Amino acid sequence: MTLLPYFSYFLKFNIFEWAFYAVLKDRKLARNASCLTHATGAIILNGAHIIWPNTALFALSKQWSTGYFLYDIYFTLMYEKMNKVRMAYIYHHLATCFILRYPPAFYFADQMLFWGELSNIPSYFVYHYLHAAPTSQKLQWWKKVQKIVYGGIRVPILTWLTMTVWYKAPSKIPILFVTPVYFMGLAWTMQLLKK
Repeated sequence: MTLLPYFSYFLKFNIFEWAFYAVLKDRKLARNASCLTHATGAIILNGAHIIWPNTALFALSKQWSTGYFLYDIYFTLMYEKMNKVRMAYIYHHLATCFILRYPPAFYFADQMLFWGELSNIPSYFVYHYLHAAPTSQKLQWWKKVQKIVYGGIRVPILTWLTMTVWYKAPSKIPILFVTPVYFMGLAWTMQLLKK
């Protein structure tokens, strides 16, 4: 297995961030736009793989997301203070990269990424408006959408997927590593509902 495709996407996400920074003039907003770019691409690639399963499409999805997760780990280590939340994000990224190495027919990484990234879309808009227009009505609207979409996907759909993988997976080690990510999503759902 060559690492070149993953490194290629790592570089592409750094270029995306640089291009967004040129427009937005804010590193965190540029990173947020890069995250939205990843989420959109992951939804498209994994959605296509769910509808038309084939090895090449899943390989492209794996390269896209692994490259992004490497980029985001790098960004976190370079530009952010390390704390428990940041360490949890790094764990999330590494666990997701790990489960992507296993066949989606048994481990459902394509479906987990599709639904997980779909649930994240409103969060990128909330983050943008929190920093770019904190008094905007759009911020309040996106916060409501975030609660509905994130909780509506993370609790029923990702619970079902996680339980299915525990039942179907020939080896429990990959799901063992990714299950804490599932619980992180549940914890964040609870935080959103309390607000």
